[in-house]
Amino acid sequence: MSQKVKYAVEIERVVRPVVNRAVNELAKQLNAEILHQKEFEIYRDKLPVRGTCIKLPNAMYPVDVYVDETGQLIVNGDDMDVEKVARQIKQFYKATNMASLTGAQIQYNKRSRKVRLRMKVR
Repeated sequence: MSQKVKYAVEIERVVRPVVNRAVNELAKQLNAEILHQKEFEIYRDKLPVRGTCIKLPNAMYPVDVYVDETGQLIVNGDDMDVEKVARQIKQFYKATNMASLTGAQIQYNKRSRKVRLRMKVR
């Protein structure tokens, strides 16, 4: 039986704008739905949305992704989905951060479930 959890992703010095871009890129690449609401429901419990609420196609419930007061990335949702979604967000965060520094484009390989950066060489 799954239950609601709050999961902290361990990334040092998280920057909110990069987290927002990473979540948007993840939603675009994985065909996730960004939910624009103030709360979401898990097992008849209503949880407040503190950041961006996303629903991945292979997840049972939506998750809330936000940066807390200490600068730590938090993923809040159901324990069956949170760890997998947090791993993907961590991967997209690192790729988005590197892409913003290098000007590369992010590409997600669905077979290997890996994010890659593509750069044009002139």
